[in-house]
Amino acid sequence: MKKQRTELFFSYEGFSISLIWVGILLIIIIFGASVLDTFVFNWVSVAQNNKIGNIGQLLEGTVGSIWALAGVVLYYEALRFQRLELKSQRHEFELNRQEVIEQTQQLRAQNQTLWMMTFENTFFQLIFLHNEIVNTITYETFDIVENREKFIKGRQCFFNYYNEFKSIFNNNVDMMGAVFPDKEEVQAILNESYTTFFNRHQEALGHYLRNIQTIIKFIDTSEVKNKWFYTNLFHDHLSNYELVMLLYHCISEAGMKMKPLVEKYSLLENIPVDEIMDIRHREFLSPTAYVSTK
Repeated sequence: MKKQRTELFFSYEGFSISLIWVGILLIIIIFGASVLDTFVFNWVSVAQNNKIGNIGQLLEGTVGSIWALAGVVLYYEALRFQRLELKSQRHEFELNRQEVIEQTQQLRAQNQTLWMMTFENTFFQLIFLHNEIVNTITYETFDIVENREKFIKGRQCFFNYYNEFKSIFNNNVDMMGAVFPDKEEVQAILNESYTTFFNRHQEALGHYLRNIQTIIKFIDTSEVKNKWFYTNLFHDHLSNYELVMLLYHCISEAGMKMKPLVEKYSLLENIPVDEIMDIRHREFLSPTAYVSTK
């Protein structure tokens, strides 16, 4: 604060100009005195004239020194002005840099918002497509009571899919004649049974299962932070018998690509244990498929 007040009352440039004027005045005085002595009065003796000459030389040296000092002061003032200009430019640059940073942050936030809107729009469209696929699934059966063919649509089909697959599996177990089959034999029977079942209904189930894999893979490969939130949203759209059939699909060779995703995001967390044909069948998948680690 004191420095600013001092600069208000003292100017280096004004001080230098004053020194220059002082030098000019001294030169005028010396030159005027010499002219008057020589051409007007002519009363100064030679000895006195020599003294005046010496004084003139002294004054000329003094004037030269004064002007040299004025030059130094002006040079210092120029350097000081350059420093002030550079400081002002750095300040403006810092303000511009901060403004650019804020604009960049705003742009990133806008891009993130736009990206999230695009991601969620695509995600919910995939869920809508999943529900549409489920609603178009048709299962043909024969009603013994009414003695006619009957068509079941939508999620109720998976109860019939489950019963059909269970029947195929039990028949294959009976055909093997193994009273206590080991784990490898059970897996082989499950794979063979599911292959037979899937070949019968591949037209309907193939599209359905591929869409499930597409949805989970879409979430898994995205840059969204809370992936579990979206996989849980999708998980809520799966019925009990859909989860059971998803388990046996992942145990079979047909579901080898689906299995890592199911285990990673615990898609079988709410699977009804009572509907699994044998509780030991759970062991063919990692425990993470049933218990969330998040």
